[in-house]
Amino acid sequence: MYLQKMHSKIAHKDVQWAQWKESERLNHGPPKPRQNRDALEEELTWKMWSEQIDSKGQRSTAGVSYSSNESHCCTTSFDELKPIMLSEMKVPMIHTGRYLVCQCICKPLPIINIIETPAEKCRFFSCGISMLIQDLNGDVEEVGIFNYLYEFANVEWMTSETIMIIKEPWLLYTSQSKIPSIKVDSPSDIIFVDSADEKFLDKIGAMKW
Repeated sequence: MYLQKMHSKIAHKDVQWAQWKESERLNHGPPKPRQNRDALEEELTWKMWSEQIDSKGQRSTAGVSYSSNESHCCTTSFDELKPIMLSEMKVPMIHTGRYLVCQCICKPLPIINIIETPAEKCRFFSCGISMLIQDLNGDVEEVGIFNYLYEFANVEWMTSETIMIIKEPWLLYTSQSKIPSIKVDSPSDIIFVDSADEKFLDKIGAMKW
C-alpha cells in the first residue's frame, strides 16, 4: 500500500511537471485570439469546486498552480490606459496600455503558486487568490492575484460582487490545462471600485453593477 501511494505521488508530480512544460512552450509561442468560455458552465463548475473544498475542509489549500519566474507590473497611470474586453484579448499576451473592467462572480479561493526556475534549479512559493470574473459583456475568465498581504485561508474580504479594474491584464496558459487565465503579480495593478461611486462607475461603463 505504501509503495502504491508513493508511485501515485510520483506519477502525479510527473504529470504536473509535463503540464507546466507544455504551458511554458505555449506561453513562448505566437499570440492567438482568446477562446470564449461558456459563462454558465464555468460558473456552475466553480461553485461545485468551491462546495467540494468546503465539505472536505480544505479551503486553506484550495488549489496549486505552476509558473515561471516571469512577472509583470504596469507602470502607466490609469488615465493613460484604454479599456479592453475579454473578447479582444490574445494569449499569451500582456495587454500593454489597456485595462479590463470586471466583477468577481463566484466565491474566491486561495491558491498556491509554485514558481519554477529550471536553469537555477530553484523553486519558490507565493500565495494568492483565484476567482472567476465577468467583463462588461458578460464573458468570463479565471484570474489569479498574487502577492497580497492577507491571511491565506481568509478570502472573505473579497465578495462575489466585487468590482475591479485590472491594469494591463496578462493572459497566459496555466499548468492546469491549455485553458488560459489572467495572472496579476502586482497589487498596484488592481483597482477596487467603490460600488457607491456612481460617477466613477459611469466613467468606466459599469453602472449596471
